[in-house]
Amino acid sequence: MFYRPFTVAIVSFSMFHCVVARADDASCKPLLDAFARQLDAPFRESITGRGHTTEKIVLPDATFVKMQNAGWVKNPTTAQERSEQLTAVRATTSNCKLIGQETADGQTATIYSGHLTGGEMRYWIGQNGLPLKGEGGTATTRVDWVFAYDHVEAPAGR
Repeated sequence: MFYRPFTVAIVSFSMFHCVVARADDASCKPLLDAFARQLDAPFRESITGRGHTTEKIVLPDATFVKMQNAGWVKNPTTAQERSEQLTAVRATTSNCKLIGQETADGQTATIYSGHLTGGEMRYWIGQNGLPLKGEGGTATTRVDWVFAYDHVEAPAGR
């Protein structure tokens, strides 16, 4: 099935970016700042939800999604397009809270939570200001994210 992993990637992308901030909710500023920083950083993302794991590589000019039976699929994107998506979803999240600190991927991270309509999200923000991991979802769907920023490049042959 071609569409299922792609759907997971698109749903996770929209859930991930929905946890940014409501324009009038100052409590979400730390998350907004973290995801705004991510617009300028190439990253690799592992998304797990509904029993599937999807890999993404986000570069300044393209997003690559690893499809179960089709390998890597390239979707041309720009930082401007990602910024516009980020801006478009700010109104969907509110009530962000500082939870505390914890180690994530060997780094000290500050944990924030926020309410997305239908579910709570939680993100670990590293000392460099970038998201390290996230988790959350709705009563029926849970999604986990892990982000990596070192040595990120297009998949071989792409």
